[in-house]
Amino acid sequence: MNCIAKEKLLGVISLTAFLIKMVSSTLLFHKSMQTFATFDTDLTPIGSPFLLCKMSMVLPYTLICAIYCVLSTFQNKPGGMTLETNFYICFSFSCIFEAACASVWAHSWIVPAFILICSSLLCQAAALYQAFTRMYYAKNTVDLRISTLWFNRIFIQSSLIFDFAWNSVLAILVLAVVLFKNIGISPFQASAVALAIFAIGLLTWFLIQNFVIEKFVRFTGAEYIAISIAITSLLPSDKISASIFQSLLFLLTMVVMLLFLRLFSIMYLERRRKVRSEVYFLAQI
Repeated sequence: MNCIAKEKLLGVISLTAFLIKMVSSTLLFHKSMQTFATFDTDLTPIGSPFLLCKMSMVLPYTLICAIYCVLSTFQNKPGGMTLETNFYICFSFSCIFEAACASVWAHSWIVPAFILICSSLLCQAAALYQAFTRMYYAKNTVDLRISTLWFNRIFIQSSLIFDFAWNSVLAILVLAVVLFKNIGISPFQASAVALAIFAIGLLTWFLIQNFVIEKFVRFTGAEYIAISIAITSLLPSDKISASIFQSLLFLLTMVVMLLFLRLFSIMYLERRRKVRSEVYFLAQI
């Protein structure tokens, strides 16, 4: 099997894996809500608003990514770009792990669900790495069309990191349940620890994104939008304690501030790149 045929086959497999994940999440929607309602922690008393947003926003957006990944394998024209084999493998495994997580969570198997959602996140992170580095090196070595660049940024990079951010919040919700049911700490302590871990991880990502790997993740900020929506979907419940409610509001405020800082960073760095390009062009005259 030649490389082109293999990429097309992997693209179809990745789309099939995503459809399995989508169908699994849809069919197990009500059981997943019941599981969230069963484990009454301060952070995850009810999962319905959170899961409804997942079904109505995150999955359709990621479906576009899966379809575009398949279509990109048929781009043989100059200026097109196909993804690496490892991307399709990582993306497919992330979908399978998430579908399995939905199944075991619906049966109230808490620890296996946490392991599976973490495995899905690792595969998503690997797929994101492949997507970001592939486009960075491709645009510096191949004459890519502007449309190809932006299609990849919007329909692959942004949709994947949107889904990754949402699943990160989901992992924190499951972690709170694990700490409460399996470790034995109080619901408030479990929720507080989970939120603290998430806040530290988010700040760490912001620093890495803007000061370490910025050249790879240009124009990327969809994760902050996803986290803002995810946290907002947790607020309506009347079972959340006052302290956790205030913590969620503080975290939401922090995420919105990071979003604006990220937008400012993108505009500032892009402006500086244009100035440098103009100076370099004038120096060549």
